[in-house]
Amino acid sequence: MRLRSRQQESSLPPVNLIPMLNVMLGVLAFFVIITMTLGSQRGLEVQLPADADAPVQQPEEEEPPPPPLIVSLGSQGEILVDDQPVSAAQLEQRIQEYLGASEDGLVYLTASRQMPYQEVLAFLLDMKELGGDRVSLAIEESS
Repeated sequence: MRLRSRQQESSLPPVNLIPMLNVMLGVLAFFVIITMTLGSQRGLEVQLPADADAPVQQPEEEEPPPPPLIVSLGSQGEILVDDQPVSAAQLEQRIQEYLGASEDGLVYLTASRQMPYQEVLAFLLDMKELGGDRVSLAIEESS
């Protein structure tokens, strides 16, 4: 009788599901982490050209801006344009001609260090009435 009982027990081996479930949960966790990592990366949108045979348009060459008009105030209040003395009426005319000839032109005011700041500021405001935001005060660095 002993033989029969061993045969019945050995015909159905025991199945242990715990190690199999541990492996399956580990694989599932791996795929979840990889999916979350790859899903958070953002791609860069690139607009590709529609036709490779189309002619390439080269940007138009812009003309360089004209050199700025530099107005200087001397220590005695004299007005200099391009190192030549001018009157206030001549300066007004030169500024209007310069700004009318070029939309990108700028007018800079440089003043002597001996000039009182209030006089320089008043002169700059008079120039700004002619040129608006295209007129500014230039400051030279001391060396």
